[in-house]
Amino acid sequence: MRIAVLLAAILLVMLVVLIARLRGRRAERQDAETWSFLQGTPAAAGPVFGSGEPIPYADQTLEIMVLEVYRKAFGTTNFNYSVLGEHEAVMASVRGSLARAVGEREFFPRKPLIIPRLLAAIKNSESSLKELVEIIMQDPVLTGDVLRMANSSYYRIGKEPIDTLGRAVVVLGMEGLRSLVASTVMQPVFQVPRGYFEQFSVTVWSLAQRSALGAQAYARITRECDSFSAHLLSLLYYLGYIVLFRLTVATYQQASGSLPRAEVFTRLIDERAEVLAGLIAREWELPAPMRDALAEHTSRRTVEKMSPLARALYFGRLCGMASLLAEDLEQDPAELLALLERKGLSAVQAQALWNGTLKPQKGQAE
Repeated sequence: MRIAVLLAAILLVMLVVLIARLRGRRAERQDAETWSFLQGTPAAAGPVFGSGEPIPYADQTLEIMVLEVYRKAFGTTNFNYSVLGEHEAVMASVRGSLARAVGEREFFPRKPLIIPRLLAAIKNSESSLKELVEIIMQDPVLTGDVLRMANSSYYRIGKEPIDTLGRAVVVLGMEGLRSLVASTVMQPVFQVPRGYFEQFSVTVWSLAQRSALGAQAYARITRECDSFSAHLLSLLYYLGYIVLFRLTVATYQQASGSLPRAEVFTRLIDERAEVLAGLIAREWELPAPMRDALAEHTSRRTVEKMSPLARALYFGRLCGMASLLAEDLEQDPAELLALLERKGLSAVQAQALWNGTLKPQKGQAE
């Protein structure tokens, strides 16, 4: 009798487990049929990509990709917690400290001294090339980056490795050199204090580089704006994330006994990152077109009404986030290409833009 009862109990448990597994698999199949990281909403809801209907600046595609980037950067899947108590006080303090943070170098980075020289180099190709070569020769790290980039599969044509700086300079060309130097001098200001959310700065730096390549590719393909300005503007855009992160961590340490919460950072980034990027551009005395392009993003101007430089930043962001997330999710870029076409690019331009975003980043050799 006891054995029969025990067997019945075991069978019941096995039946419950089996039903749970079947339900889980059915849910996974439904998700796979109707969801994608680029679309972010059930396929039956809203316009289908490629339908020709206009999408405003802050469309669901962009918002979903931003959320996925946050999940990667903060290592969490839930940002829906209410921000109350000490966490709410931290947010209020950070909002009130932004103007002051502009003058505090602990949070707000100084302009790299090379940036004005890079901007000036745009006007005079011959003298700027010589100037950049002199800068590279004085910096062993930069020299190594140039050689690694020139030896990447994207640039190198022959089988023999490029082992001299002179040959590397010729292979990369003026545009490649300017972008590489910009990334090299900008990377140090993307560092954040260790101790909290260790993947944040790594993720944001990778995102900034990918977006910069996308923006540069857009400028080169359309010939509507300067490719170096588009590249630098994209790097600067994500620098606002870093300033907010530093300021928020410091506020937690000074005014709160609680551990930092990811949703506090993400909400502050959503609210203030673009504004901070504009403040950095003004503090660094960057040209008016770059400042104006950031202002267009802050005001959520529709893509069709953006200036060429602002559009380069927008398309660069789309391709940068898609590139970053595609590595983890192995997503087919077809939806992204359809979205780029809906925004006004031809199929050829969309594909070229995506290919340009996949160029090797600084320090990568293949």
